[in-house]
Amino acid sequence: MILLTSTSDLVQVVTSAGLTVHVQASYVDVSGSTVTPGRLNTIISSAATTTVVGSPASSTQRNLKELSVFNTSSTTAETVTVQHTDGSNVIDLFSISLNPGSCIKYDDLSGWKTYDNLGNMMQSISSPGRLLRSTLLTSTSASTSFTTGSGTNTIRVRQCGGGGQGGGVSTTTGEVGAGGGAGASAEAIFAASPSLGCTYQCGTGGTTGGTGAGGQAGANTTFVINGVTLTSPGGSGGAAQTGAVAVNALGGAGGAVSTISSGSAVYLAAGANGNNSTASATAADGISGCGGSTPFGGGANGQVESANATGLSAAALGYGGGGGGAAGTGTARAGGAGAQGCVIVDEYS
Repeated sequence: MILLTSTSDLVQVVTSAGLTVHVQASYVDVSGSTVTPGRLNTIISSAATTTVVGSPASSTQRNLKELSVFNTSSTTAETVTVQHTDGSNVIDLFSISLNPGSCIKYDDLSGWKTYDNLGNMMQSISSPGRLLRSTLLTSTSASTSFTTGSGTNTIRVRQCGGGGQGGGVSTTTGEVGAGGGAGASAEAIFAASPSLGCTYQCGTGGTTGGTGAGGQAGANTTFVINGVTLTSPGGSGGAAQTGAVAVNALGGAGGAVSTISSGSAVYLAAGANGNNSTASATAADGISGCGGSTPFGGGANGQVESANATGLSAAALGYGGGGGGAAGTGTARAGGAGAQGCVIVDEYS
């Protein structure tokens, strides 16, 4: 509870820069048995000491119920101090470097709270290590932008490369292609700062290997922060089987071990290999290879030839998994598509 009990009492906001700050105050005046609500909206646009709750009338107590101070800037922090004066002594009640788009609120039931530009309540603006948000990034365009939040000081990046496509089959009855390799995976911790610009690109999954041909490899996934690049290679395509039915087609190799251009990472891992196909002396009993899996998605299942008279293949699910090899009974078919890679960014205060 913040009480103004004399005609000299004031609540003031001290601002350090010429930014625009919005202040809203709600209060009640009590005079004997009469209770009168009131409110005041104030816009501050200079470095100044500004009265945001005025003095009550004589023989009246003013009870401040709620006070909100909002930094409207989208780029610059503002140092804000809320103070109370009785006309002789000035007492600081709360002071903070208020990040862009952030807000402090006081209410007489729970005291002071801070909210970031996403509306998340921050229990202690100076306390490190709190998870602020997690973001799944999926764009496959080069140098796609990602910007950290206004309270971010550390990020954890988890990612995988694109999965390789499964191997195809030609028109020879009994052919079964191999599974595509999974994209490599990585996890790294980076020092960051509020509103920091980063770039990334998620690797595409292999999709364009033709009928009777080996699967296309997946593409690399990259994340760049402060000049440091975290790279997760895509998985290789599975081998095709063409004509020599008695020979099993080889599964695609998983993506090579992830790398980081400088510093260290929590882990840098290679992708899982796709499975070999299993040819059979009885042509219709052959099984195509499964795709390799990642922590972010499963590889596609292999297919039994006899399950479909015209041939079939399966695409990978989730992110970074390899496509399944094709199975054919005299019908040419491409291998199943590999899944694209992804990046997950966890932001901490």
